[in-house]
Amino acid sequence: MNIQATRSKIHNKEYFVKVFYIEKLNWYSQPLIKSLVDSYQSKNYYSEYTLATIAIDGDVNRFNEMTGTQTFESNINK
Repeated sequence: MNIQATRSKIHNKEYFVKVFYIEKLNWYSQPLIKSLVDSYQSKNYYSEYTLATIAIDGDVNRFNEMTGTQTFESNINK
């Protein structure tokens, strides 16, 4: 086995360990994680980027809801 193949195997193992960890957090839905992995494996990076952007936007919204941060609109109406 050559060095490049070994690096590829290590990278894939590390990638799937990270995916497993993310699944265990229960922060993201299984269909979203599966879509991200499928997009990555098929090298559809635009799809992966779009899904990740939507997920991050949802995270920010959930964080704001949990911390009670007011929205811009609610500050204007005071």
